[in-house]
Order: sequence, then C-alpha cells, then structure tokens
Amino acid sequence: MMLVKEVFRSFQGEGLYTGCPAVFVRFAGCNLDCLYCDTDHKGGVEVTEDKLYEHIIRLAHRGDIVVFTGGEPGLQLTRLLVQRVRGAGFRAHIETNGTIPDVLSLGLDYVACSPKQDHPPHPQFLGCDEVRCTIKLGDPVPQLPKWFSCKRKFLTPMTDPDKRGRDSIIWENIDYCVGVAASPSDYDGITWGVSLQSHKLMGVR
Repeated sequence: MMLVKEVFRSFQGEGLYTGCPAVFVRFAGCNLDCLYCDTDHKGGVEVTEDKLYEHIIRLAHRGDIVVFTGGEPGLQLTRLLVQRVRGAGFRAHIETNGTIPDVLSLGLDYVACSPKQDHPPHPQFLGCDEVRCTIKLGDPVPQLPKWFSCKRKFLTPMTDPDKRGRDSIIWENIDYCVGVAASPSDYDGITWGVSLQSHKLMGVR
C-alpha cells in the first residue's frame, strides 16, 4: 500500500519544465520538517500501487509528464511504478529533498532535488538533473557539496507558507534571487538561474 495525499493534473511550475502539462502524484509524509514548507503533505489515503497507476493513466494526456512529489516521494516510490508509467509513454520525474539515495536507482527520466539548508544531500546522492534551492532575502547563497553534480542550478524565492496563489509571493525574495543570479562574481562565482513558482502566479495548483 502507498499513502497518497493527492493526484491531480496541472502545469509544472518550476525548473526546466516550467509550463509543461503534468500529472502530479503527491505522496504523503516527509522525513524532514521544514518551517517554511508550503505543501500540505500530512494525512493521505492508502491505495494499492495498481490503483494509483490506474488513476495516473486516467488523468494523463499524451505529452504530459508525470511528477512524483511530496512530502518526500523517495520514501514510497517504487521502480515498478516508474517502469509502468514510462511504459505507458510518459516521462517520469521526481522532486526530492536528496536525503534518500535510492531515488537514483528508480529509473526516472528527470530528478529535481531541493536540498534544505540544514539537511544537505545524502553522501550517496551523487547528483541530479537540476537543483532548486529555496532562499529568502538575506540568506547565504547555498553551498552544494563538492561531490554533488547537477546540470542546472536554480534559486527559488521563498513564498509565504500561510498564503496561497499570488498572495503568497514575496517580491523582496524574488529581487534578492535575481540579484544573486545576475552577479555570480559577488557570490562565490557560482552561476545560478532563478525559478519562480509560476503555478502560484498562474493561480493553479
């Protein structure tokens, strides 16, 4: 059985695939407890893997990506479910905090990692396709471990976890991320992109 918070179709709001139609599978539960978390991942409903797969296929349209998220999806996602989703013709993506190294052996098409300031990636989580670091005005620029490799690095401006949609946007955090990304020589020479949570700007989930 799997504990699932929700399954829904929307648009990817962050990272390289921003704007792409996607089916999101939000697993309940997380191994971290971040004060600024803006996602309700508690509770959930127990479903079999077969039922979850059937639900995904009912919602998905040709060309959609399937995004496994949470909470922390690495606690529950199986290689078999990934294989079935890919076998049905969909790209399988994950959004993980990087503390579960087994994620890298699931056969996913794309791994997005959002490491937390107090919880760096697991030493065996060697890299990913993209990293998204959430920061607010005045935060130090994230320092990734030297052994950690990723193709793309994004700063995500922190939003207000107590508000929803456009009301959650904190513009000073956006300005700060833009400033860091625009002046890499002032911030340890690391080149960052900026990834807004565009689904909030669009008013969708």
